[in-house]
Amino acid sequence: LRSGAPLLDRGTPLPPGRPGLAGTSVLVPGGEFVLGVDAAAEPYSLDNERPAHVVDVPAFRIGRVPVTNAEWRQFIDDGGYDQPRWWSDAGWRHRIQAGLTAPL
Repeated sequence: LRSGAPLLDRGTPLPPGRPGLAGTSVLVPGGEFVLGVDAAAEPYSLDNERPAHVVDVPAFRIGRVPVTNAEWRQFIDDGGYDQPRWWSDAGWRHRIQAGLTAPL
């Protein structure tokens, strides 16, 4: 299997005094991205990985470090799961229609 560029530099230490949920995020610039693979190049790829095609990914922000279980739990305990502002419109509709009150 081929792999792309690493997403995480394991040599990067956590920032001192980890800031938690209000921590620093970084901007990932938008642009074109090749999603999927060609069957000739990757004969053992799954059908949902083919064919390779270009998609436009809009810019987005992401945390500098992964969210810990403790931070996620604090978010839930603080009522974050119940606030529409943290959801996409489609995600919130699904949450309401499915009667979800907490992560599975």
